[in-house]
Amino acid sequence: MQFVNKEGKEYKCWNAQIANEGHKEAYFDPSLEKWYTSAEKTTVIKAAEIKNTFTLAGDSRLTGNSSWDAKDERNVLVQDGSDTNKFSITFHDVAKGTYSYKILQDPETCGWDKPWGYGTGSDGNRSVTIEAPSDVTFTIDLTDTSKNVEVSQKKLKKIVVDNGNISKGKTKELSTSAEYYDGTSADVKTVTVSYQLKSPMEGVTLDGNKLTVAKDVNSTEVIVIASYGNFTQELSIPVVEKQYQVTINMYSQDLEMKPGVSDIYIFENGGDNNTTVILDKTVEDVDNGVTWVQGTVTVPFNSLGIIARDKAGSWDGGKDKDQLYTIDENTSGVTLWYVYGKTPVTEKPTITKEDPRYFYLEYENDTLTTNPEFYSWTTGFAAELKKFESAGAGKWKIKVPVKSSCTKVDFVIAVDSSGKDWVKDGGDHSIAFPEDQNVVCANMKQGEEPVLGAPYNKGYEVLPKENKIAFYYRDDNALIDDKLADMKVSVDINGTEYEMTYNAGNKRFEYNYNKLESGRTYYRYKVGDEYILDKYNDKQEQKGGNDYSYIEYYKLNATIQAEVMNASFNYNENNVVKFTVNQDEDEKDEKKLEVASASIDVSSLGGSSTLAIVPDLQAVTISATTDTSLGKKTLPIVVTDQYGNEYSTSVQVEVTARTKKNAKDFDWDESVIYFMVTDRFFDGNESNNTASGAQTYGKDNAGLYHGGDFAGITQKLDYLEDLGINTIWITPIVENIPGVKVTDTGKEDVPYNAAYHGYWASDFTKLNPTLGTEEEFQTLIDQAHSRGIRIMVDAVFNHSGRKFEPWIDILEHGKESRYADWFMVEDWEQVQKRGDTRDRRFYSFAFTDGMPKLNTNNEEVIQYFCKICEDWVREFDIDGIRFDVGNEVSHRFLKRIREHLKTIKPDIYLLGEIWHDASQWLQGDEYDSVMNYPLLSGIHDFFLDKTMKKEQFEYMVNRCYTMYMQQNNDVLFNLLDSHDTERLMNRFHDLDKFYQQLAILFTLPGSPCIYYGTEIAMEGAHDPDCRRCMPWSEIESEENQKKIATMRKLIMLRRNEKVCRSLHFHFPNGYENDRCVEYIKLDEEGNKIEVLLNASDEEIKVKGDGEVLFAREFDGEILGVNGTLIRRM
Repeated sequence: MQFVNKEGKEYKCWNAQIANEGHKEAYFDPSLEKWYTSAEKTTVIKAAEIKNTFTLAGDSRLTGNSSWDAKDERNVLVQDGSDTNKFSITFHDVAKGTYSYKILQDPETCGWDKPWGYGTGSDGNRSVTIEAPSDVTFTIDLTDTSKNVEVSQKKLKKIVVDNGNISKGKTKELSTSAEYYDGTSADVKTVTVSYQLKSPMEGVTLDGNKLTVAKDVNSTEVIVIASYGNFTQELSIPVVEKQYQVTINMYSQDLEMKPGVSDIYIFENGGDNNTTVILDKTVEDVDNGVTWVQGTVTVPFNSLGIIARDKAGSWDGGKDKDQLYTIDENTSGVTLWYVYGKTPVTEKPTITKEDPRYFYLEYENDTLTTNPEFYSWTTGFAAELKKFESAGAGKWKIKVPVKSSCTKVDFVIAVDSSGKDWVKDGGDHSIAFPEDQNVVCANMKQGEEPVLGAPYNKGYEVLPKENKIAFYYRDDNALIDDKLADMKVSVDINGTEYEMTYNAGNKRFEYNYNKLESGRTYYRYKVGDEYILDKYNDKQEQKGGNDYSYIEYYKLNATIQAEVMNASFNYNENNVVKFTVNQDEDEKDEKKLEVASASIDVSSLGGSSTLAIVPDLQAVTISATTDTSLGKKTLPIVVTDQYGNEYSTSVQVEVTARTKKNAKDFDWDESVIYFMVTDRFFDGNESNNTASGAQTYGKDNAGLYHGGDFAGITQKLDYLEDLGINTIWITPIVENIPGVKVTDTGKEDVPYNAAYHGYWASDFTKLNPTLGTEEEFQTLIDQAHSRGIRIMVDAVFNHSGRKFEPWIDILEHGKESRYADWFMVEDWEQVQKRGDTRDRRFYSFAFTDGMPKLNTNNEEVIQYFCKICEDWVREFDIDGIRFDVGNEVSHRFLKRIREHLKTIKPDIYLLGEIWHDASQWLQGDEYDSVMNYPLLSGIHDFFLDKTMKKEQFEYMVNRCYTMYMQQNNDVLFNLLDSHDTERLMNRFHDLDKFYQQLAILFTLPGSPCIYYGTEIAMEGAHDPDCRRCMPWSEIESEENQKKIATMRKLIMLRRNEKVCRSLHFHFPNGYENDRCVEYIKLDEEGNKIEVLLNASDEEIKVKGDGEVLFAREFDGEILGVNGTLIRRM
């Protein structure tokens, strides 16, 4: 479509809303910031509003259409002609069963965010039980404030029989036994049916109930008539090329092993087919002493996805994770043994019965008059509210079962769940649940986070410092039954029994054995009259005819030495500390020391008192915070060997003042980052446009190179400097495969996709020739540095492209390849197979076979990429590296590469792409910062969802800044959009809301990043639309210059006002309006600014006075709807 500006010039319009509404042209008036349908400005194109359109998304067996598709037009509710407040939809011939569903309002605009009320199932799903085959009608009434759904069922006269599929060239006996429903009740009876073909079909015969289909039949189905008495019914039997019979025996110690309790959902891995295995039989297993439930199904595919569901026919009762299995194409089927939580196998496994697992929580809140409730979504069982029991005096307790697959319990405590929005004690809480634990106890007080209520269960602890072994015993089942303290327990140590004492605080029996000696110590517990071995210790042997557990301990003669790379450094630099082990190897029978753990105390630098050092690396990077006092610091180091012996040493460093190199030098927390897809920014050298092949270039195809390059960035450095940018992040620079053919149905308009983005590397040692030469890249960096601008490059070390030389060698030589351990191959016989990798033949990014995952724990891989990064630093002097898919690269890899690079360039900036809580990567020895996607999501949610209150926004912001240490928050990488997301302006189509969010970006702690084109409020939907070319031909327009000036004002406010960068802020709650966000920023000198955002539909009278630093929709007294005010106080 076309866009017409005030001068009459036509150019492409990418406004998604306008395009979706079918306008042939649109006119934008920049003075009014409104869209019109024509230049006459008679009809305004309003911003999208939430419409009264409703779609039912749910199980495909309910809808008969796609499964859980929010935008399936076949599932749209129809408005009642006589009562416009009512909407309904009818699904015909729905089978008996229980189904989950959700009704969504205007999913085209709101997606899944506006459900019509909430059910009691997981994720707020509703459920409906169909008693007999029926036409089912769902009706809602807009006047119903409780948002109920009326469900009516019209029962059908129906023959129900499952004859499955038939393969070409095969004969199949159709079942003569069927279920019959008379259409008047839910009663069912088993009847005998007969069959005949609906009409003659060439190659198809039906003899009685024997159906035969010839190999050359072209039809995809056979229609037969089933008869019972005078009643007849058409049945369709699909015809497939081949089918496989799958028999599954399933066992779970957490479920009742009876027919009909649970079932198994099978889907075609990489396809669209799915079915359900009805577990209608049992198999008694004498060997294991358990009962399995069994079901059989025939499917026309061999690549299986398998999911056990706790509650038959429902997703709301809990489920297993996806399990995958591929049937040999040369067979006709398979029998699988499937233990819940484990991969199905063809041989019956040995079942190890485990004790039940429980989470035991004691909660203290003396303000409640009714029982609080517990809600968790990670136990493995159905997510549902459970009531606490009263323990008296304002204390409450609850025992919650968890499955063997549970590794942490995430939960909320609802103190009032009567309304749509629960009143909760805090937000989400979490307690780790290690795999070897059967019971985890936790305590929580009102307004506080939960803590462990008792140590994790274990059998002993060697304490060399105290020259003793502490023995522990806890019977988890007795603990849950409140009988533990009544037990009589002793420990037999080397043949002598010692009575153990019950410690009520630790909920266990304890005994201290003060005779720690080198050699083996044998022990066992005596519980009542029974001797028991330590289940947490697999070291066991006989002594004196009895079974014992044993502990092996040796005192070693060793010392530790440590050194620091630089004797002095400042807060803007990093340093490296290394230690070595020296052991006297001349002593007889001396065991070789193995480093079990090591740590360094960097609390005097503002860090952790126990910063971990990877044992086999024996090196760690350290840094100081901006407020670390100057002077010499002693950093203690503690190394622990395999026997628990500790060795201590220390290093001394001096923290010096930060002296900036010149007026343009800056700290990373002062950075304002500009991110660009290099190929889409500016074409500075047309001669390299087809350097990767003529087929890879073309501006009319969103999947091809468009010409942007290093030279283009260099030519636009003055523009970026004038905007206020001091850091540029560019997409990957290395050589990539040319591209891939696109063969997916519906993509004929994009027959070829090039690697313009840089994420399909073929040679990490070379630059991408389509982006430019080494000389052009060096010129870019030199010219940027001369302007005080830093350059950060994107690095993809999680995976490679298919043409990476080591991967080519893998494909040619299989497991004999010298690079066999460079990748993560599981099935060498299938490694050359094309297609997605959900069958786990090898690990790849996003299951794409063209992006094989690198084994970043492999030492050769680590050294290879250390050298790549070293060359970037030494040869080009890059300033930072952004690690793509940063959470999937190994910790070992990151620690090594950080230590290596910080030795070369102490102030290099290492950024990880992580979309969730990244605490484990921000301990000071891996990344300097991570992309703050949680903040991005929270900001967007608040401005998209007008039902959210400011308290929810405040909670989100506070949560984002309490996850990490102070020095991390200084440089958190804050962004509002990127090449992986929809553009900011595209979400709102409203400049006022657009600048409200930018005001947040530039005033919260961390480093703000703007995506190229954001300075002119560029629009774009998800990839590839968010990667359009920068419209340089339009940059000088009055409209764009106005937007650029506004962006420059925000950037310079950030750079010039130290208080904008300060870590210190709070929400004073000075306005009653639920959607008026106010926060105060303070710095160490006492400077203070107020940020006020009116996200409501009402004007707000602003309180007090102050110097206005930035404002929109503010007249000096009134802050208008969607207005922004930043002022000095």
